[in-house]
Amino acid sequence: MRLSSKGKLAVIQFSLLFIAFYLRLYRLGFQSLWADEGNSAAMALRDLPSIALHSAADIHPPLYYWLLKLWTTPLGSSEWALRTLSAFLGTLLVALVYSLGRELWSRKVGLAAMALAAFHPFQIYYSQEARMYILAAFLGALSFLGALRWLKKESLLAGIIFMLSTSAGLYTHYSFPILLAVENVAFLFFLTANHLKRRLGLKGYVSRWFLLQAISIALYAPWIPIAAERLTSWPAIAEYGAITMVREALKAIALGPVSGLPLALPVLLFFLACGASAINWKGNWQPLATLWVWLLAPLFMMLTLGLFRGAYLKFLLVSSPPFCLLLASGLRGLKGYQRLLEAFYLAGIILVFSVALNNFYFHFAKDDYRGIARYIEAVEKPGDSIILNAPGQIDVFRYYYKGKLPIYPLPRERPPVRAKLEEELAIVTSHPGKIFAVLWGEKEADPEGIVEKWLEQHSFKVGESWRGNVRFAIYVVPESQVLGPKEGTNGKAFGSPTLFRLTGYLVGAEEVESGGVLPVILTWLAERPTTRRYKVTVQLLNSNGLVASQYDAEPEGGRRPTASWEPGEIIIDNIGLMIRPGTPPGLYSLILAVYDSETGERLPVSGKDHLDLGNIKVLRPSQPIPVEALGITRRRTARLGPFELLGYDLFKLGFEHIPDAPIGPGDIILVNLYWQASLKPQEDWTLELSLVGGSKLASVEGPLAGIDYPTSQWGEKEVVRGQFALQIPPNAPAGQYRLFLRVKDLPPLELTTIRIKG
Repeated sequence: MRLSSKGKLAVIQFSLLFIAFYLRLYRLGFQSLWADEGNSAAMALRDLPSIALHSAADIHPPLYYWLLKLWTTPLGSSEWALRTLSAFLGTLLVALVYSLGRELWSRKVGLAAMALAAFHPFQIYYSQEARMYILAAFLGALSFLGALRWLKKESLLAGIIFMLSTSAGLYTHYSFPILLAVENVAFLFFLTANHLKRRLGLKGYVSRWFLLQAISIALYAPWIPIAAERLTSWPAIAEYGAITMVREALKAIALGPVSGLPLALPVLLFFLACGASAINWKGNWQPLATLWVWLLAPLFMMLTLGLFRGAYLKFLLVSSPPFCLLLASGLRGLKGYQRLLEAFYLAGIILVFSVALNNFYFHFAKDDYRGIARYIEAVEKPGDSIILNAPGQIDVFRYYYKGKLPIYPLPRERPPVRAKLEEELAIVTSHPGKIFAVLWGEKEADPEGIVEKWLEQHSFKVGESWRGNVRFAIYVVPESQVLGPKEGTNGKAFGSPTLFRLTGYLVGAEEVESGGVLPVILTWLAERPTTRRYKVTVQLLNSNGLVASQYDAEPEGGRRPTASWEPGEIIIDNIGLMIRPGTPPGLYSLILAVYDSETGERLPVSGKDHLDLGNIKVLRPSQPIPVEALGITRRRTARLGPFELLGYDLFKLGFEHIPDAPIGPGDIILVNLYWQASLKPQEDWTLELSLVGGSKLASVEGPLAGIDYPTSQWGEKEVVRGQFALQIPPNAPAGQYRLFLRVKDLPPLELTTIRIKG
């Protein structure tokens, strides 16, 4: 049975909508909610009147929050449920793009624009976010469609659609009036193109058009005083110059905010849009000019108001429908082998979109509040505290965090009141325990860095990591006072010639539990200025010379880079060395080194590249170690005798921070194996790790702990991290190799495949 032309059209439309919905649902709950999404989740828990009340103090009107409340009432408040509203609206936007293309030109252009919108990375990004921006883009497109149809036929239905969608858009985002201005420009273009100046009843036609807008604004009238107050208090924050802002805007409109692709590709896509307009301008200038005004008006608004900030690129989402339509209009100018050229044209653009989508799905990380909260829950103890430096984090953090620690939103005021802030910080640091600092938007929350300066001076920094745009830092106030100085005031000279001296150091203990923190105080004396920025590393080495734990940072937790040191200045650096959970009990060497942050080259000291600080004895933890505290990068579970393999890490030596760094001949591969004793072992077990191609390329044997900590000494349920180094031969041929783990005489277990590059 052959389908009619309408049937074929319906099949194509349904297929594109299915693809669009699938792409918007794909890995929808994989990423953590970020701060603004946490605000949406908190709003959805309130009743409708309370949402309106809180929106009056928020930077956004209430409509999206009302819809989210209605949406999540039956679906719940999971990450997936919160984001599916945006995914659904994003799919409807794809259908609207088809309708706009058909209204402006033809079904063919409409279908092409629909296909581009289905894959458009900018739309997909915000279709996976529990915020109002995709709703604003949807309502903007719906308002524009209603306006176009009313301008042509003065249809009552089109007028109603225009009024309701425009009013709804105003209740969605405070930037929506720019689209109303664009529609009035389109109205002028329509009058000019159709010579309506000579039309009888022109005055009534114009009056009716403005009446539609007046009704739309009248529906919004109750919120206008609130909108005026919010807009006048909106700060213009400049992160970029105007030229940089335009460049970032073009990249976002073309490929989304996180494409990771070179600037040449967005420029190429805009060149195609310009070329399509140039070819089709004659006889079609009205729709093309209208789309260009729609495309560029939000960017013009941002430039005019000085909104030169990456966070404001989302305001450009309303420009995505005209961008897809302008690209699709290029089909109208293709001649000759038309169908073949059309296929190549669309396929090429979709291919570029797909590469950007791959980077978004697999190589982009949002602010990981979920991971931060789970880690704190796993390692927290009585006496620990949490500091959130920005009030916008409170909702999202409480969405995830279910522990019992006190949460201090510091600073509480903007700008901070130093005396009050330091009074609260003194309470936080007055007793032993860890301090988990979740830092976001420091320039606005704490521009003088009062919180971090206090923590650096009154506690020991264990380390920090970036979780998306959130910095997660851990500090510790030790339980007992540190030991006396182990180094005299003569000091040790670092560098040749000497750049600075270590005039003294203090170590907090000679014994520390696995999972505990070893406090270290370093006292530096600057001897000569340097333009280089050096990092300090304190490392705990096992008996095989492998780094069991380490601390790396510029002095004072990054607040006092060596390039800022003045000769004669004394710098005191408080360091907290976290003993990695799972580190086997035993005697370890503690060393100190200073290295160039760009080249990695260490400064010489006493004829070596490091300074020995003595030995530290690591003890078995007094409490079981939660799996979440281990930081396993590759989860792989297997039962091997009385042991459970929990997972492993794998990286090239020196590239733990770049786990995907390429591996070549002569490199050393480090493998961390995480074990848990299901029962108390009665004998000593050994293992072999081997890298196999056609033959065995490299192997290492040893006890499961990697050092002399026999399994017969392990306790039941004890968690141990074993470290192993595999040396790739210098003459190893390039290719794929399999990594096998054999425990005692059990069958080998394949862990992964490793590619050796030539």
